[in-house]
Amino acid sequence: MHSSSLKFGKIREKFKYRDTSLYLIVGMICVLAYSIILPLFIAPDDFYHFDCSGYISNTVIDRSYISKSNWEYPDYVKQSIKEKTYIRNLFFTKIKTINRKDVFDKRAKFQKNYEFWGHVIPAIGMKLGFLIYPSIGVMIVFSRIFSGIFYLICLYFIIRKLQYGKKLFMAVSLTPTMLPLLSSMNYDGLNFVITSLFIMMIINISVKDQYFLSDIIPILISAILVFFCAKTNMILLLLFLLIPLCKFFVNSFLKRILSIQSLYLSIFIILVTVSVFYALTIKLVARSTIIKIINTIFYPSNMALSSEILGGNLTFNSSILNCCWTIIIVFLLTTNEDEVRFKTKEWAWTAIFLYFLNIIILLVSYQNFPDSVLLSKKIIGGVQGRYITPYILPLTMITVSFNKGVYIDDKIKKILILGSAIISTVIIIYISYVFN
Repeated sequence: MHSSSLKFGKIREKFKYRDTSLYLIVGMICVLAYSIILPLFIAPDDFYHFDCSGYISNTVIDRSYISKSNWEYPDYVKQSIKEKTYIRNLFFTKIKTINRKDVFDKRAKFQKNYEFWGHVIPAIGMKLGFLIYPSIGVMIVFSRIFSGIFYLICLYFIIRKLQYGKKLFMAVSLTPTMLPLLSSMNYDGLNFVITSLFIMMIINISVKDQYFLSDIIPILISAILVFFCAKTNMILLLLFLLIPLCKFFVNSFLKRILSIQSLYLSIFIILVTVSVFYALTIKLVARSTIIKIINTIFYPSNMALSSEILGGNLTFNSSILNCCWTIIIVFLLTTNEDEVRFKTKEWAWTAIFLYFLNIIILLVSYQNFPDSVLLSKKIIGGVQGRYITPYILPLTMITVSFNKGVYIDDKIKKILILGSAIISTVIIIYISYVFN
């Protein structure tokens, strides 16, 4: 009897991470597809990321013969694809490096913290590609593959460590918005991984009633990574730290003189006071700004808010894919995945509050973005959906907090997520060739 129980336990342990293993396999297939098949320099800022990675890895080349623009999808690549000389021109034509100081896009010399660290992994892949065969195509494809595999493995271990919300993390990372970014030279890959690490630690500590120093230190370390290595708007997520820190200090030092509810209230009043003061200082309450924000949210052709959050990035996105993935995300948020339940709801309310606060702050920050067409319509431009996507991850705490979810078999969720990832990859790659 004991041996059979032991055997069953081993079998259960063996299949414990089967879902995450399937996630990794499907993710790798999609990453390889995006890395190898997507045309070079198809994203508007690919040249910038190429020059930044080349500057870091000391493999700077003169790419002016391809394009002298830092933004446009080059005619050289389009023509090569049309004339069926794409492989020969970009993969078999050898190139030579030039001095780092002669990098085409001079912004590569002045990268910010999150830009520099976000280009380190692609830079390693670019260097490996150059050592294998010194051509632009090989350098970029190896950079994409190396970045995609590295980031997916990191996400694989992050998801394995999650106490709950695994399916939501899988779904968001496999969307047409995130997968191409993970398998690119863009700094958003590292941004998403670091943000996911921090949110994973927040989710795991949220199920505990009491916090100790051993719980707080790892979260503070991940918070430092977010502060220095993630995009600026991700710093807003650090407000989650207020919940465990408040509970830790109240339970450890202030239990006799202060309740956790009164401490929350005090912090909330301070935050509101500071926000109102800041709003008045920058004239946030100006009528024109409020009108711009309302117009932008409800403007039907605003790609950032209508299709880029889940359905792709600036170059290739689909409103239909965004709708489908939105339905999947809502489905995951309204179905129970685990038996974990919270006694308090501050985690869920904080997640909801930060999601919408991030959107409002982004719109305010970009209210004077220099787009004459949008400005004439009193619409805010420049905000991209990928700035919002990571904020979906903490929303997994909604179902767990409010205990309103419906139970659905995990197999259905797994098939839905992984199947949609493969279909979306095929569609996005098709769009990238047909409409560019």
